[in-house]
Amino acid sequence: MPKLLEIIHYLKTGMKESRKKVRVKKGKDPLFDLRKVAVETGIKDLAEHHDHYLYGVSK
Repeated sequence: MPKLLEIIHYLKTGMKESRKKVRVKKGKDPLFDLRKVAVETGIKDLAEHHDHYLYGVSK
């Protein structure tokens, strides 16, 4: 029974403490450089009619 109480205590307190210690990496977000990976397709209405080009849905 004491081991079970230790586990319950850990679940109530230890997990809360471990969540507080999680840190996000600092640095530049890769989404800010989205233009660097963009591909020129020549399709002027790609954003508007992406379903047509991806799935064949009528415009």
